[in-house]
Amino acid sequence: MNRWLAPLFLSLAICGQALAAPEAGAEGSYKRIALTFDDELRAKIFSGDEGLLKLLEREGVPATFFVLGYQAEKDTKLIALAAKSGFEIENHTYGHEDIVRLSKANGDGVVFQNLWRTSRAIENITGIRPKYFRPPYWSINRSLKTAIENDGYYVTDIGAPDINSLDYDDYAHHRDADVLVQRLNKIIKHREDTWKYDHVIVFHELPQTLAALKILIPQWKASGHKFVLLKDIWPKRPGTLSQLRPGFEYASLRVNSPAEVASAERTANMAATSQKPIRAIYLSIDALYSKKIVDNLNELLDAERPDRFNALVIDFKVDKMQDTPQMQRLVQRFKAKRIYLIARITVMQDSWLARHHPELAIKDGAGNLWMSGSKSWHRYWVDPASPEVLRCNIAIAKRAIDYGFDELNFDYIRFPSDGDMKHIVYPVFGGGNKVAAMDAFFAGLTGELRAYNPRVKLSIDVFGEVFLYGSVPEIGQQLASIAKYFDIICPMAYPSHYHCKEFGVADPNAHPYEVYQKTLAKGTARIQAFGLHPESRPWVQAFGLKSIYGCGPFIPYGSKEVLAQIAGAADAGVRSFLLWNAGSHYR
Repeated sequence: MNRWLAPLFLSLAICGQALAAPEAGAEGSYKRIALTFDDELRAKIFSGDEGLLKLLEREGVPATFFVLGYQAEKDTKLIALAAKSGFEIENHTYGHEDIVRLSKANGDGVVFQNLWRTSRAIENITGIRPKYFRPPYWSINRSLKTAIENDGYYVTDIGAPDINSLDYDDYAHHRDADVLVQRLNKIIKHREDTWKYDHVIVFHELPQTLAALKILIPQWKASGHKFVLLKDIWPKRPGTLSQLRPGFEYASLRVNSPAEVASAERTANMAATSQKPIRAIYLSIDALYSKKIVDNLNELLDAERPDRFNALVIDFKVDKMQDTPQMQRLVQRFKAKRIYLIARITVMQDSWLARHHPELAIKDGAGNLWMSGSKSWHRYWVDPASPEVLRCNIAIAKRAIDYGFDELNFDYIRFPSDGDMKHIVYPVFGGGNKVAAMDAFFAGLTGELRAYNPRVKLSIDVFGEVFLYGSVPEIGQQLASIAKYFDIICPMAYPSHYHCKEFGVADPNAHPYEVYQKTLAKGTARIQAFGLHPESRPWVQAFGLKSIYGCGPFIPYGSKEVLAQIAGAADAGVRSFLLWNAGSHYR
């Protein structure tokens, strides 16, 4: 067994304890394929000793069949046979109608009569109401999709998650099955080269398809793929902690299409967020187990009072994940007060992962772990281009979702910015475009988490300069890229961290109102110019610090300076904020 795999089965496969995808062919493989079939079940292809049913049963492969209502009414025995074999039977309209055209010609009511009649026919045979609907030709518009989803169906779409095998085109042009085999192997390879390991493939019951599957199924098994039902892949819903399967949830990875990223659910999430300003305080990893500090925060938090805080940021992962009874108690305690809970997850600055898996760690020229900050801090980093680092943080984020957090906040989700940058060596990143590398990371992270739970909000911490100027290419953060993927952008616009004479003042640290008003106004306007609508929610400096660039003397920040930052943001149209104090000391 792979040396990384054993710990996965001793406890949940989360990066704070173990890191690795299962071996090829291992139970719970992270590469998963759902075979789905559209249109009619054809007896000549489906039945018989050499038919599709026997092939799937012999290979132990599940499948999902999207059937037509008229066949379910007249050919019940064939569909009953498929259902008895454990296959999913789902809705593909009554007679393969283009529902957009049907709606335009006859209204939405006729579309729903079509769906209901088909579902009734399937339920009469199987005893189970279909949960999925695949529109013929993938023809659907937003209003129809929303209405059908509100009626209790999951609507599949091309790329979200369906992969068109084009077997019907091979059949129409009398191509050999080898053409289909080569095409699908090429599609799978391309997807997995870009870190997409869940595949929902759309077939039809055709001679070429049957011949190709006799070749493909053994090939895919040999390469470590696991065959699952559609419901195992999409949409992934959060379960309880005890329901998570080691090595399975952890390693699955799906990158959403741009259409999914801009989905109606995300828009609704952002609208809901903006209705009620978030006023959050931060509970650090060091204060997490202090009863005195936690009790003090409890006094400050009251979701019903406008003079109190209504949200709490909790360190869920700083290096190692805090999967502890104390974390469970905290979540339960503040959920009972209706406090909005945000799980902070540090990503690339990860000393635990770097020490335990140095093959993922950034090194110096001598092969030692590269560090930032003081040597006593041991702040080690992992490679932002590593698929393993991505999967690891997806696993931890899913765990936070299952705890019940309302939002996941990602920090240090970038390339390093300080330290001995001249002698830095990346194990995976080969140089070149850091923004493109981070864009791929953002896509993989947010795509998988939205598939797991579309309702959880995703936020990201960025440097004040990124928000103000739009990009800091050296760390891979570009506002236009970030705004595509995250619901909330949290600029760390700390006045102590700006260069001397920025904003036309000698020491920005002495001008907290101006710093926040100008940073938030410019950054928010920049995002709106992209045509995107993530919320802006700044971190506010609730600590005293001398300018890191030596622009002026130490300034003890108190309520006056904190309120000045909040007022500056509010005058820029931003009413939500997060208070940062590393020791979680607030008045």
